[in-house]
Amino acid sequence: VEITNTDAEGRLILGDAMTYAEHLGATHLVDVATLTGAVSRALGHLVTGAFGAPQDFYDQVAAAGWRAGERYWQLPLVDDYVPEMDSWYADLQNSGSAEGSLVKSALFLREFATRPWVHLDIAGTAYFRKATSYAPRGATGASHATLVELALAGAIAAVEAFNARVDLAVFDAEMTQVLEDLDAENLLICEGCHQLVCGRD
Repeated sequence: VEITNTDAEGRLILGDAMTYAEHLGATHLVDVATLTGAVSRALGHLVTGAFGAPQDFYDQVAAAGWRAGERYWQLPLVDDYVPEMDSWYADLQNSGSAEGSLVKSALFLREFATRPWVHLDIAGTAYFRKATSYAPRGATGASHATLVELALAGAIAAVEAFNARVDLAVFDAEMTQVLEDLDAENLLICEGCHQLVCGRD
């Protein structure tokens, strides 16, 4: 990456973090950052700018935001802007011209994602300069409730997928047999820590 704007350092750190998350095995990425002043100029302090690909994963994140009561506005990833970040010396520059800079910041980050990815730019929504009827002045925690809803939806989907694959009656019978075998071996499950313990003492 060629550094043409030292004030656009946050996207470099995000790119590293996204790459490392994939290295650790992440199958989906949601990055949240106070990345650009452009998003607050475009959407103000009540709506978070959002980008993502593929669309079905973005829709899952947006649905989680709706359940959490957080506002997002999807912005386009315009591929025609990518050449404006071309570099003579590197794969790309970390910044382009001021026009469309909000979109270009997301296009830059997309270069580091090979998995389903959503970018939430909370530069406008992360902080209230004045108290409102529903929130004090200061940090808002924007997107946190969305991420919780997204995680819960993933957990519920995993349980439903498990239930669809497993005959629960057989599973319950097998677990009952396991507990009976443990009891026969004079082993117990500690109710406090849920670890196997020897009952002989």
